[in-house]
Amino acid sequence: MYLLDRSTYRRIGDRTNRHHTNVLRKLHRDLEGSVFGHRGWSTGFIVLDGKPLSIRGEDACEHIILDADGALLARALKMGRESAEVYSYLIDQLKADGVHLNAATTDGLPGLEKMLDAQHLIHQRCHVHLLRDLRVGLQL
Repeated sequence: MYLLDRSTYRRIGDRTNRHHTNVLRKLHRDLEGSVFGHRGWSTGFIVLDGKPLSIRGEDACEHIILDADGALLARALKMGRESAEVYSYLIDQLKADGVHLNAATTDGLPGLEKMLDAQHLIHQRCHVHLLRDLRVGLQL
């Protein structure tokens, strides 16, 4: 629920009679020290995506790897922009944990295809992102 967008905090604040910044602060306090653990197995087909954020005015990105069935397998919040190196690290961690991976669907971020090739994973471009990019290109 919290990952939708900034207006999510406002909606929760409205519903609970609290200011949205207090909702965000409570979320950060609740998550402090929490450790993420994946379920230990995968369908073999993963989706890589990033959520750009601003933390104290600085660019950050929440990198996530979802299984094809929607389960969260790995995540990493890093300062800066979305990065193929972060995904490579997360994939290495999953493989080290014994998770078998075959293919990945991505939004077409530059560098991902090369990284996935190095990881020996089949790369598929997300059809929604592909159609959006085609539409934008045709409008130009």
